Amino acid sequence: MDFGLLIDSLAEGLFLFDTRARLIRINPSGERILGRSFKTVAKKAADDVFGDSPELGEMVKASLGENRAVVHSDLAVSVPEGKTVNLSVSVSPIQEPDGT
Repeated sequence: MDFGLLIDSLAEGLFLFDTRARLIRINPSGERILGRSFKTVAKKAADDVFGDSPELGEMVKASLGENRAVVHSDLAVSVPEGKTVNLSVSVSPIQEPDGT
């Protein structure tokens, strides 16, 4: 299975961060939410990626720092053009098969 195609086909925005909370992948739906292309935010810190919505960057850092899922079911998020939308946000660390 081509996981890249799967990720790019998701209707939900998907943002993948490394262990230092730097963006390493975003799908087209995520680009639409941000209003920016992956090229403009690649390898940037979560706080910089979600600058207008700092609570998203905090969720990424909390998930990575505490090695646990962080879920917020109704989060008001600023999007391009000054609009605010309510999103369900789930942040989960991805672990290797050995749990690391």
